[in-house]
Amino acid sequence: MSPWGMMLQLIFMIAIPALAAMALNQYTKGRVNETLKPKLAPFSKVALIGVVTINSTRIAPYMKHLTPTLLAVALCILCLAISGYIVAIIIARLIRQDGPSTISMMYNGGMRNISAGAVLAAQYFPAEVMFPVMIGTLFQQVLAAIVGILISRKSQPAELAAAGIKNA
Repeated sequence: MSPWGMMLQLIFMIAIPALAAMALNQYTKGRVNETLKPKLAPFSKVALIGVVTINSTRIAPYMKHLTPTLLAVALCILCLAISGYIVAIIIARLIRQDGPSTISMMYNGGMRNISAGAVLAAQYFPAEVMFPVMIGTLFQQVLAAIVGILISRKSQPAELAAAGIKNA
């Protein structure tokens, strides 16, 4: 294992792109978000699917032959992913955040940069390490979608009432 190699890879994968994005956003006073984001969104989604697909192939043997230990790991990862959302909601309510801030805190608490973990696990660790990372990716994406659906369902009646539309 090469700790310096991992640090350099994280710097190039996360830190430099994040700093470049923040600098570009600052320089354009936020206009880059309106112009580039819609154009680059399809490419980022395809890239994410590619990363997940490529990394998932390494755990195929473990998925074919699930053991009680692997199921316990998967259950633990699921509980960890769910708890991130729940703890963030509780903290947001305790510090009396408004609705949008609560949603933001909830997603920040529930989502993790697992893609970077998958890349590091694939390059520096044995294939067994990929299993929890890829299961985490699966749970994280599904939970984010479910939470988004629940939020939109909860907010729709309020939006309809504000518009003067009665719920049929």
